[in-house]
Formats: sequence, C-alpha cells, structure tokens
Amino acid sequence: MSAAARRTHLAQSSSLFSCAWVPSPGMTYCPRTRLLYCTARDGEGMSWQKIARETGLILVVAALLGAASNIFRSESHKLAWIKAGALATKAVARPVPEAERAVSTKSPDTGALFAEITAEEAYRMYGSGALFLDARRTSAYEAGHIAGARSVPVWEHDAGVRIDVLQRDGVSLEKDLVIYCFGAACEDSARLAEKLALAGFYKLSVYKEGFPDWEKRGWPVIQGAKP
Repeated sequence: MSAAARRTHLAQSSSLFSCAWVPSPGMTYCPRTRLLYCTARDGEGMSWQKIARETGLILVVAALLGAASNIFRSESHKLAWIKAGALATKAVARPVPEAERAVSTKSPDTGALFAEITAEEAYRMYGSGALFLDARRTSAYEAGHIAGARSVPVWEHDAGVRIDVLQRDGVSLEKDLVIYCFGAACEDSARLAEKLALAGFYKLSVYKEGFPDWEKRGWPVIQGAKP
C-alpha cells in the first residue's frame, strides 16, 4: 500500500472509530479496535530501536496506572498477585496461641539450647518417661532428690565423666532430659544443660523452680545416693 493510500485508510478509520493521536510521532491509537497504527509520512520511517523504546514506555505507564488503580479497589477486587502477597504477609504474622507459647518458651539468653518448663510440664514429662538430672552437689542430692533422678553435679570434678556414663549406660542423645537444681535463683541446671548440649544431647528442658518446688507439691521424693 502506498503512503497516500495508507493515510487515506487511517483517515477513514479515524472517522469511523474515533481514533486519537498519541504523544508519539507517527503513531495513532484507535480505542474501538485497540490497535496502534504507524502513520509516519514518507521519509519519516521509525527505526526498530525507537519502536521498542516507545513500546517499553507504554508498558511501564500501563503498569503504573494499573497499580495505582488497584490501590483504590475493594479487597475482593484487588489484583490476584497483590492479594496473594497480602495473604502471605498475614500468614507470617499469625498470632501464636497461648498454649503453644507455653510449650515452646525459651530462655532469652540460652541460645535455644534448652527450654524452660513449668512445674506442670515437668510433672507431665516425668510421667511420660523423661530422665531427670540433678545438677546440685552430691551432698544435696543424697539429702533428698526427685525419685528416679540421676546425680550430675555440674560443679564437681567428675561432672564430665558422669555425662559420659549416661551415654555408656545407653541414654540416647534423643532422650528427653529434664535438669533441675535448687530453684529459680540457681543457675546450676542451666550450666549442666549447656554441658549436655556440647555432648550431643538436644532434647533438654530446665525445670527452673527445681527441687524445692517439686517437694512442696508433694510429688515423688527419695533420699540416698541411688536414683
């Protein structure tokens, strides 16, 4: 088609479909047909680079307008990718139930080596077969300890040997271990938990209230050097 014929065709199209000029030299956009026509005059041909550049500009403007429009839409009419992102954010921020927080509470300065548990949790684990370890000195252990608990006095010279004995006696590294000492102000149980973690044990819980709380509740207690 010659340039003159092309111009005649575009003029007719403009009158029929109300085409409009766009801010780009030699281009006409027709809303009815949704087509973009090249109307460059003879000698004013557009290079591929220029066409690609202007096409990219149109796409960027369209994307920006779409995003701006989406902001003002109702939640049910938002674009799928925007809505999905919002749902994902909400899922990450899901509040943790109170019961779940109680079970998974970690001491802030332990580096997640062990969990601090309540008396009720300690008693439940006692009933389910967890091994209790007494971190107090031998003399305190013999004066009275939780029935079935083994003595591993963290500050005595053979503490490391007693930890090795646990493994030789067949205590698995996957075994639930509950460590206790004199009470909330006593740090011996935390120190013993750290040593056990270095030995490879990783299911470690510290009964922070310790032996005085257990005894006060009337739970199983015995005296002597044996568990």
